This record gives sequence, structure tokens and C-alpha cells, in this order.
Amino acid sequence: MATRRVISQAEGKKVSDVVFGETNAVHTKGRRLVEAGSYQLGEVLAKVGLKYVKLNLAADDSAKVAKAVCLSAVTLATDEQIMLQLRDTGLHADGLVWPAAMTDAQRAVAIDQLDDVGLVVL
Repeated sequence: MATRRVISQAEGKKVSDVVFGETNAVHTKGRRLVEAGSYQLGEVLAKVGLKYVKLNLAADDSAKVAKAVCLSAVTLATDEQIMLQLRDTGLHADGLVWPAAMTDAQRAVAIDQLDDVGLVVL
């Protein structure tokens, strides 16, 4: 089993700071394979093949396309399945975590990409 550290809600941000409405919790979330690394609650992710990865605006593949949102603050030593927000959900704009060097124009594109999969940023 992979080694991971989940930050408790008492340590900071809560899921409700990111998600404000979903059609059906069973339908909107899912455990998906995520690349090893450190992730923040609310971090916007991309999907490359069958694996979710950090959004990378400099990539020349699908790693630059926003597809999901991480639902925990976690450090993964190896690729592992964790819970992601995948579809049919309203998201708080100020609860999302974006790449540090992202411009407003790039953020607008990524918000449209999230909207394409039913993740509506308000």
C-alpha cells in the first residue's frame, strides 16, 4: 500500500470550501488513479491516459486540460487512487488551487474546460 498523508479538516480548508453543490454524490465523485506527488484540497487536475496529474500549462499533451478537482490534501509516494470531483458539481472559484504562474486568460480557458465536464466554477 502506498504511503500518504491526508491533512485533516481541522488543519485548514474543508471540502465545503471547494464544493457547494452536486447533483448526486455517488455520481459526481470517484476514486481515480493519480500520479505520485503532493496535492492540495481543491487543486485542479488534468488527465493523461488513465491517470490524473497536476495541471501543467507548459505541457504539449492533455496535461494542460483541466478535468477534475482533488478532494483532499495528500502526499502520494506512488501512483494511487484517491477521491476526485469529476462532474455535475458547482465549485467555489476561491476554493480552487491553480498553477502558480497561471494568467487570468489561462484560468478562463481552464474554467471553460472544467465546465465541459460539468464542473461549474462560480
